[in-house]
Amino acid sequence: MTAPRNSGSVTGVALAWNGPLSGPILRRAARLAHRVMVVVSSGTTVIDLARIQTRLGREKGVGYVLVNVGDAYVGLQDRVGPVEEFWEGVGDGKDSRRA
Repeated sequence: MTAPRNSGSVTGVALAWNGPLSGPILRRAARLAHRVMVVVSSGTTVIDLARIQTRLGREKGVGYVLVNVGDAYVGLQDRVGPVEEFWEGVGDGKDSRRA
């Protein structure tokens, strides 16, 4: 049973990844997770972001938190993409044991 939408109750747990930053262990953990949040610093290139996605081994259910953004950008839109879909979906880790 899940809590009603917008009820303010906690429906999940966030865990920090302390394992290797590449390889099969990381990909397995990313597949088993409902969603993956990656913290990246301002100045990270598009190529580096693509490499992160490749290392995770998944295309959907990955979100990025951008830190160290200059003051000139504070007033801009702070979310891009299908944010609601990210938080409401179950991700796409493609692990066959998930129901």
